[in-house]
Order: sequence, then C-alpha cells, then structure tokens
Amino acid sequence: MAAHHLRVAQASEEGTLPGLRTDTPEGAACLADTELACRFARTNRDTLTARAVEVLAEALGQWPDLDSRVDVHHNHVAAEPHFGRALLVHRKGAVGLAAGQRGLIPGSMGTASYLVAGRGHPRAFCSCSHGAGRVMSRKEARAHIRPAALEHAMRRVVFDAGRGLARRGGPRRLPGHRRGAGG
Repeated sequence: MAAHHLRVAQASEEGTLPGLRTDTPEGAACLADTELACRFARTNRDTLTARAVEVLAEALGQWPDLDSRVDVHHNHVAAEPHFGRALLVHRKGAVGLAAGQRGLIPGSMGTASYLVAGRGHPRAFCSCSHGAGRVMSRKEARAHIRPAALEHAMRRVVFDAGRGLARRGGPRRLPGHRRGAGG
C-alpha cells in the first residue's frame, strides 16, 4: 500500500517531497488505506497476544496479568490534537506516549528490550523512540547470520520453572530485573 501511495504522490508533483493533500481523493484514499492497515495490525497483535498468553499460562502454570500488557504500534498516521490544532502525525521510528504511559523499546536479534514511560513533551508531539535502530538491515542479517548461530544466541535466555527467567552461562540478571522486585 505504501509503495502505491508513494507512486501516486510522486506523480502529483505536489511540493518538494512526495506527499498527498488530504483534501483530494488520492489523499483520502491514502488515509483510508492507512486506517485499514492499522486495524489489521491491531487485530494481528490481539491474536498473537491471545495465543502467547495461552502458551505462557500453560508453561508457567498461571495466567499473565493482562493489565500489565504494553501495546506498541508504530509507523502510522494518526489525527492528534497538538498546540490547539488537529494535526496528522506520522511516526516512523517512534510511538506516541503521553506522560507516564508505558511503552516498549524493543531489542533486536539478541539485544535487550526496555520498558519505558512517556514524558509527554508537547514540542516532540509526545513521541518516544521505539528502538535504537539496527546495525544491519534484515536482508544483511539473513546473508550474514547463520541460522545455527541465531539459534545458539536465542537459547541464552530461557525459562526455568525453579528460577523464572534466567540467562544461561551465569547468574547475570536480565535488564530491568532487580533482585527482590518480584519479577
């Protein structure tokens, strides 16, 4: 969808960067398609969460606290109020987090993820980074990382029913985990 709307925007020759005016049929179609994609992504995340909760409940012997769920969506356009105006905000590489709202900065390929709280800075449109970027593209990772090496790296963090989440190879704790913090 994005490639299609980018081609339409480039053909419109509107402004110095490819873009679509929202008061045109092409712009309205782009926003409608974006909304459809966001609804699909929401349904997909809900389905994955439901399946993960079932697997975790079976493995841990108890249901996860669903109120502690952190939902992170990104790379979307949303109508939001800022500075007394309704603006269309496109976040690529960021999520919108109000002050105190929980978010997640996900790691990639064996790096830590971080639970964060939004600061709600108005001048940043309440945006929060959703990641620090990648060292290499997905295509480069597929070309350079052997599946056996990835499997080995993923086995470093495991669930041990007697100890909870544990890191193989020593007593080091997972990022964000404090002794006696209850989890």
